[in-house]
Amino acid sequence: SAAVDANRMASLLSKIFNLAIKWDWMTHNLAQGIERFPEPKRDRFVKELELPHLLKAIAQEKNPYIQGFFHLLLLTGSRRSELLTMKWEDLDFDRLEWRIPDTKSGRVHVIPLIRQAIEVLESIPRVSENPYVIVGRKDKQHHDGR
Repeated sequence: SAAVDANRMASLLSKIFNLAIKWDWMTHNLAQGIERFPEPKRDRFVKELELPHLLKAIAQEKNPYIQGFFHLLLLTGSRRSELLTMKWEDLDFDRLEWRIPDTKSGRVHVIPLIRQAIEVLESIPRVSENPYVIVGRKDKQHHDGR
């Protein structure tokens, strides 16, 4: 849409001006303060024909945490941020549940785990003294999603 295109152009201009300031070509970002148009949120779901290609791409990922992350996204339907901050202590393998203590809504949320999700979780290597399932590059931290 035109509004989305305008927002992208404003972002590009802002980036260009910030680089010009960094390189001492300018002293002020002329794009600063440009109001952006509201953008509707979009829901995107994997289509049936896309799934085999997506699964093949995930299988080619060498990092077991990234691979597990994408599998768990598909199997749980959870938010990206919730999955990145998943802790081992929040998982109950006996009850087949994942208890999310701090959700966007501020309430505890319990997600039932299907067998395939349990298998993915069991395949993810645990890092001693790191409470997170999807570990990051730094000690005792979760992956930042980049």
